[in-house]
Amino acid sequence: MNFLSVDKVTREQSHTMNVLHSHSHYEFYILTKGERTIFFYNALYTIQAPACIIIPPFIMHKTEGGGYERFNINILPKYLDATEKSLLSKRALTPLTFSDKDHKTVRHLLDFLLEFQEKEDELSDYMLRSF
Repeated sequence: MNFLSVDKVTREQSHTMNVLHSHSHYEFYILTKGERTIFFYNALYTIQAPACIIIPPFIMHKTEGGGYERFNINILPKYLDATEKSLLSKRALTPLTFSDKDHKTVRHLLDFLLEFQEKEDELSDYMLRSF
């Protein structure tokens, strides 16, 4: 994983993650459509789109619920300074909701990041094949 990665998942049907898991990176779980229940080792939240929740490294979690669309922005902690980590820790595990205007802006940025990442991946593949 690079410093930052973005992925998008859309599911029309209900989906439940079977096991709790964790990551070595910060995960910005951004729900753009639907409703999800997020389980943490010591908490349970139901979030409704548009919303975001920041999941710090090594926090066990899983989600379940009906159809949805979500983006994950994953950031490696080694690229963040102490102030940034502190800010993320203060905001972590607390659902943040977006106004309609903010949701439109956030969605535009997410689509841009995903497109940029795909173009960067294509360029990397091209360069590897060319040399």
